Amino acid sequence: MNAVRRVPPITSRISTYLKPSIRIANQHTNNSIPSSRWFSNAARDTRIAGRKRFYKTVDIQPLPPPWEEDSESASSKVVDSPISGGVDGTQSATGVLHPSQQKQSSSSSSQQLLTPRNRNHQPQTPESDSWYGITLDGKLLQTPAGNRTLKLPSSILATAIAIEWDMQHPLLVPANMPLTTLACTTLDQTQFQHTAVVEECLRYLRNDTTCYRGEAEDRVLVRKQAKSWDGLHTYLSQNCLEGLAPVVETDGVIALQQGAEAGLGHDPKLVEAAEGVLRGLDAWSLTATRAITVEAKSLMVALGVLQGYYDGDGNSTGGSTRSRKGLKDAVMAARVEEEFQIESWGLVEGGHDYDRLNCSIGIASAKVMLHMLRS
Repeated sequence: MNAVRRVPPITSRISTYLKPSIRIANQHTNNSIPSSRWFSNAARDTRIAGRKRFYKTVDIQPLPPPWEEDSESASSKVVDSPISGGVDGTQSATGVLHPSQQKQSSSSSSQQLLTPRNRNHQPQTPESDSWYGITLDGKLLQTPAGNRTLKLPSSILATAIAIEWDMQHPLLVPANMPLTTLACTTLDQTQFQHTAVVEECLRYLRNDTTCYRGEAEDRVLVRKQAKSWDGLHTYLSQNCLEGLAPVVETDGVIALQQGAEAGLGHDPKLVEAAEGVLRGLDAWSLTATRAITVEAKSLMVALGVLQGYYDGDGNSTGGSTRSRKGLKDAVMAARVEEEFQIESWGLVEGGHDYDRLNCSIGIASAKVMLHMLRS
């Protein structure tokens, strides 16, 4: 019998990962939001937000991997996820595969997709043979749509998710549990739709935000765009895009393709290189990459996070002439034009501030999950 391990209210090890995300959220809201909670517009959703916390204790429990026979969790008490896979538990959510639609993966296919890999697409050396489940009052938590136990390949990720659940009081607010969302999406969706998710991410490359620049008279905006994006393009070109640079629309001159592949006319070899990176990702990393891509409307920003361009602390180091880009820079790369408009015309409370916060949380949580899986 595997021992159940109690999760403390907060741990110094986890806070090391969460503090940068919380700090950015506070910077973008002038410290008006407590750092112990995650808030977003979605928190106003009364469908879920009205449910009271129904458990007292949150723990993590070692379990076998998802592709192995799990007689222990099968015989254990379970608790259905209170987070719906669709609207009010129906099948109305666009793009969501429900249990009846999910094709059962073979154990070898599941193992290949769910085993975390490093940046060279090689399987990570596991910290132990155990995966980890989340328990609420001793009952194993299930995923929202898949009728399966929520299992995590990393004890530190499991602890972070357990902390998210322990922080829900007095109401359950799924918008305040971004790591839980990413993990459940991986297990319920991405592992069954790997190719579809890759294709979705590639569609953003055709009209990538970082490839459109302001017109010449908008000199301040153009400088900000160059500062945020030029180094990113160079880094990706050298590290994962076969030395090729993306097409950039400048000064109103647009190089667009027509037809089914409408969009910027990137070199087909660059597109193939980007596709190769995405197809080599495990399901966890692909989920995080998609989350950043959608939030930033940019596959280039997502690849920058994935490939380590934003792994620094945002400060210059030693005699280096290049700043080490950090999480805050990744968020700014996704919001260059929006922040320029705010500087020019002012901030709309209840609108721009929530957009900033949602973007920060979306990118930070995906980056944190990637870091935890690779630690």
